[in-house]
Amino acid sequence: MTTPTLSTRPGHTTPPAASVDGAGSVAAFMQAFGAVQMRAEALLKIVATAHDIGVSDLRALYFVHGGTDVTPRDLAAYLDLSSGSVTSLVDRMTRAGFLDRAAHPTDRRSSFLVIAPAGVELIDGEIGFYLEVFDGVAERSDLAVVTTALTELAGSMTRHALMRGVSGA
Repeated sequence: MTTPTLSTRPGHTTPPAASVDGAGSVAAFMQAFGAVQMRAEALLKIVATAHDIGVSDLRALYFVHGGTDVTPRDLAAYLDLSSGSVTSLVDRMTRAGFLDRAAHPTDRRSSFLVIAPAGVELIDGEIGFYLEVFDGVAERSDLAVVTTALTELAGSMTRHALMRGVSGA
């Protein structure tokens, strides 16, 4: 297994966003967003590899850590996996000590997924890591503008996905 890196391959470099159509253009924003997405995916692989788990496993931990009353069905929808694949993932993460199952109070055929202490420790550590990654990128006053823009972008993506009839948006 090769260790993922943040380096780019020749021919896959992203020119500076300002060269597209000016730093304040939608095209430049799209290009910068695309670069962030690619780097975030690479970083996710690095983090997962560092913990000897898969990327889907790490995404599952983040999802369960951030939610309440998360069922395997919720996790399957979030990860876009079959119920069998999620069962395997949950079994694997339970054996590793990262997740636990709790009885569902009203549906004996289902359960809630609960992040175990080792999972909390892993995710809290990674949240600290990501705080380091983000810290110092922009002045605090600029972060408010970026946060608003990203929140609005997420809402726009959801609205446009729904207009196209995409479920799970």
